Amino acid sequence: MLRFSLAAALALPLMAQQWAPIPGAPSTKIYEIHPADAFTGCLGSIAMSSRATGGGNTTGLWTYCPATKAWTMLSNLAVGSFVVLPNGDIVYSQLVPTAQGLTGPSALPITRLPKGGGAPATGIYQGDVRRMGADSTGKIYALQSNGAVFVSIDEVTWTPSNPQTHFTHANSIGGLGVRPSDGAVIVCDEVEPCELWNGSAWAGIGSAPNSGNVVFGPDNSAWSADSNNYPEKWDGVGAWNTVVITPAFRFRMHGAATVGARLCFSGRDIDTNSGPHVYCSSDNGATWTPFEQGINVVADGDNNAMTLATDGTLYMGTDQLNGALYAIPNQGGAPPPATAILTITSP
Repeated sequence: MLRFSLAAALALPLMAQQWAPIPGAPSTKIYEIHPADAFTGCLGSIAMSSRATGGGNTTGLWTYCPATKAWTMLSNLAVGSFVVLPNGDIVYSQLVPTAQGLTGPSALPITRLPKGGGAPATGIYQGDVRRMGADSTGKIYALQSNGAVFVSIDEVTWTPSNPQTHFTHANSIGGLGVRPSDGAVIVCDEVEPCELWNGSAWAGIGSAPNSGNVVFGPDNSAWSADSNNYPEKWDGVGAWNTVVITPAFRFRMHGAATVGARLCFSGRDIDTNSGPHVYCSSDNGATWTPFEQGINVVADGDNNAMTLATDGTLYMGTDQLNGALYAIPNQGGAPPPATAILTITSP
């Protein structure tokens, strides 16, 4: 006779959670991922962009609803940065498609896709858009390659922020972020010092070399993604200090997500290009633990994006040819609206 013991069953080790590719996801070099519930009306949905062609990749902008497992293409253009606004509209920047996903010339269109399927509205933004973001009121910001920040309140027309940042060499990779605790804006550059909006002006806060992204941890600490080294953490005054994520290799951070009390980074080995790799910290960056069970680590395994959906599913998208979209459910700690890693808030 078989006997079942609940106590014994509970004593068995639980199967470790693993990342798994999302079936049916577009085969492409993924650029950005953001929660998209406000646009789709589907709990836990995401929107995803791709700006690169070649090798079987497809440019475009899509939404994914986990309840129906359905993908919907919103645009077949080369889409770079985009925002999902509190009112449900999506606004995206268009880029010239190339095999490497490089940005195109100036005067590229920015398009608004109204929630509910209304007619798209296209505005012209005079600049090379690197990143976009929006605050909780729906005001949108665009960071161009020379460090200038432009603002739109109607999702179509754009005006320069006043005053502007002090970047002068026109070589910004595109690092920007908003601190969730107080809405302070940080913009970083490739070679010039980062700047913080203090309520009336931009102020220098120290150099974070080769910055390509600015993110914030659960304790509101600011981090910069160095394109040639480990990430840097701001000391809150005027210095950015390199943080060794793992001694095994130089970890280049690309994507990030705050997952409850954890801060998770996705990236690759800068010396060998192997990846993607994911590491998480539960002590505000003092120690890091690998979190990549189920990920197919390959020789050319770049990745570009990470986000936590409102249903607690953590997504990570690869930027390699014919890239994959990975997900791991039940992570909890979904962030509030308008605090995604590439969203900035204007004073």
